[in-house]
Order: sequence, then structure tokens, then C-alpha cells
Amino acid sequence: MNNLFSFFFILFIFISCAENKREIKENTRPLYSVLILNNFSPERETEVLEKHIYALNKPNFVEIIDYKNSLANYKNNLSGKVDTIRIKHTNNIMLVNLNFSALIQNTYYLKRGDTIVVDYTNLEDIKEYYKNSNTLVGDIQKTNIKDSILFIPDFMIENVALKIKAIKKDSLNYILAAERLDSLYRNNLIFEPFYKIIKIKFLYSQKIKSNDFDDNIFLKNDSIIGLEEYQSYIVNQAFKKFNITNIKSNNGSFPNYKTAFDSVYQSDIYGEKAKDYLLFYYLDRMTESFSYNDFRDRFNNFKQTAKDTTLVAFLEDKYLLNFTDLKKETQEIYFINSQKQKQTLSQILEENKGKVIYIDFWASWCAPCRALMPASRELHKQYKDKDVVFLYLSIDNDFEKWQKANRDEGLSQNRFSLLTVNYPNADFYKELNLRSIPRYLLYDKQGNLVHKNAPSPDSDIIKQELDKLLKN
Repeated sequence: MNNLFSFFFILFIFISCAENKREIKENTRPLYSVLILNNFSPERETEVLEKHIYALNKPNFVEIIDYKNSLANYKNNLSGKVDTIRIKHTNNIMLVNLNFSALIQNTYYLKRGDTIVVDYTNLEDIKEYYKNSNTLVGDIQKTNIKDSILFIPDFMIENVALKIKAIKKDSLNYILAAERLDSLYRNNLIFEPFYKIIKIKFLYSQKIKSNDFDDNIFLKNDSIIGLEEYQSYIVNQAFKKFNITNIKSNNGSFPNYKTAFDSVYQSDIYGEKAKDYLLFYYLDRMTESFSYNDFRDRFNNFKQTAKDTTLVAFLEDKYLLNFTDLKKETQEIYFINSQKQKQTLSQILEENKGKVIYIDFWASWCAPCRALMPASRELHKQYKDKDVVFLYLSIDNDFEKWQKANRDEGLSQNRFSLLTVNYPNADFYKELNLRSIPRYLLYDKQGNLVHKNAPSPDSDIIKQELDKLLKN
């Protein structure tokens, strides 16, 4: 352990000192690097792995990382042909994670002024190279396509021997990669700061795999808080340290993020940035499984103590915390659009007097809702020249997930696609007994609610209802 700590300590001293020596020179270097992607069309939702379906729970296809900062930046609106991404450097070295699929992922390292090209034309032979001349052969770690069986849950595996073989293969690939990295370094074939960062990533990956979380000295390495491996390490360490158990529900089980937050909040074993990240991590997941009051109370505590205000601002923006007062409103029904401009149902009804209004309640996470979206678009198309307003109301509590789903469903340019603000607190929702979605409503031309459970857009009856209301 002493040898490991000595090595680890030297790595950080090296990076800190090296960056201080370069500080004056860096001021004269370009502030940007460039990433060029050819035919990068990542798999969107799910992919078939042998006989099973594995959901790619990482929608951020291009992640741009400053390893000194907790939050990454994302680029997801790509053409899939030739995409050129200009990366502003907040640090001398920036990392880029490219997530093509669950099996095809890689990390690239860029200095200021670098240009790197990744060509996905042939997935069996991905081309990866720097266009600038001052690079070394080891500066790119080639993409290693993972074995699909590694992602299949143990209870679904029919051939245990095959799973063991895959795990051994994965471990061997790791060992070979580490040996190759050291060989490149000994022969001066890799940029030294790249080598140091990759070694640190290897170190934390191995500590997670070996379930080694006993030394608290590793919990205060705030200078690498942006590395995914370090974030995973402190998250796993906290679960073990505070004995965080899973809570069972009708939809499965999930960690008790509320207890995890409370435990870390009272602890003093973490570095400043590490503690802020952990509390942020728990809050970001608490909304899916705990009450809004549980989330709000802990967020207020976090806001008072967090040193990293960007994490506070991120949560405020994502969960519309600046709309707290509106969330409590019971008499009026509030929505916001993609620019976070406020609207009310009363305003929409008044604006569209003389038109029939068909309301579609949905959410990004509602599979039945989204399965009916093609039928809804077709219905909308059939009535586009008639006095019918199609109002899409999402009950998501996550603004970003709604925005993404809104784009994916082709609703982002529809000014009547809105996010509910005070669901389920408004009396309107209680009177409707709106507890499940999809759910559809119909308003007549006078703005009266005439159908609390209107037919779905894929039914023939809805056309009869719309035509009848249009005639009146």
C-alpha cells in the first residue's frame, strides 16, 4: 500500500508541477483543439446482444471532459456524416469520450492546437489519428470492442463458462493495455502527461474491480474530480462505507440515495470537490425515486454548503428549481416551453377560442406514450389545415430528458409542446385523477372540457370525435 501511495502521490506532483512550468507558454498557444468525426452515427436506444436486449444508459455520445472539473460538456446533435467539433480548453489537456454503443467506446486526449480524426466507416477497423505532426504513436489508445456477454446480467446467462471466459478475456485485455502503455512510456512513444492520466484511470479502475476502498487518502484527490473512474470510485466507496442498501419497489430496486446523501453530508473524510460531487450525484438521482420534498430539503442544504456553484446551477436548471413557487400553485395550471417561458392553460384556451384542442399527456420515460407518437403525428398531419390544436404536455420532472425526447419525437418546433410545472399539485390534475399516462383530453371550440378520457390517436373513434366537435 505504501508503494502504491508513493506512486500515486508522484503522479499528482508531476502533473501539478508540469502544468505550472508550462503556464506562461500555454498563454501563447491556441485555446482550442478540434475533433473530426466521420460517419459517427451512434446507436440511439437499444441494441441486440445475442438473444438479449441491453439498454445503452449513456445518451451523451460525445463527452468533453476537463479532468479538474466535475461536469462534462456534451455534443449530441450530430449529422452522422462529417462532424467537426471545436473544443475550448479550460485545461491544457482535455479528454473526449466517444460512446458509439455499449460495446464501442473510447477516450481520446487532446492538447491545445491538436486535431484528431476518428472514422467509423468500418466498425471492424475504426481509423483514429492526429492530423498534427507533433504527436507520438502511443498518444491514441486504440478502440477495444468489448465482448457483448459482459453486459448481460448474471441471472440471464445460460452458459456460465462462457461468461467466465469473457471476464478473463476482458481482464487480459486490461493487463495487455497496461503493459503496452508502460512499454510506450519507457521508449518515449507517448506524450508524458497523457501517460500519467491514463495510469491514474487504470489505478482507479483496478481499485473498483478489486473492491479496494479502505484507504481514505484516495478520497481527497480533488484535482482529478472530472475523471469518470475517480467519480465511480468515490461513489462505490461511499456505498460500501455507509452500507447503503437497495429499496424495493414495484419497478424494481434502487439505492437509498436519501440515506447516502445524509451520510456523506455529515462526513468529513472527502475532499471538497469529491464531497460536492457525491452530494450532487445523489440529488440528481433522488428525483426518480423520492418525493419532491425530500429532494428540495436536501438541495437547500447542498446549496448552502457546496463550494462548486456550477453543480448547484446545474440542478436548479435541470429540475426547474427557480420555479419552486409555481410548483406549489394549485389554482392555475402552469407550463413552460423549451426556452423556459411560462404559460398557463387559461392563456392557451383563451388564445385558441374557436378551435378544438386535443391534449396528449406523456413523458420521456413512458414507453406506451412514445409508442403512440407516430399515430399522433399522422393524426396531426390529417388535421393540419383544420381548426384543431394538438397540445403535448409532458409530466417529466427532468427538463433535459424532456428536451431530448421532445427532439427525438419531432416536437421541438411545435410551440404547443410544453412541460408541466405544477403537476401533480394543481387541483386540475387531482380532479382529473391523472395518475397514469398516456392520457388524452378534448376541449370544444368554447374552451370547455368535453372529454376527460378521450380516445387515443391510433383509434378510429378519435377522428369521429374531432369531426363532431369541428361541426359544432
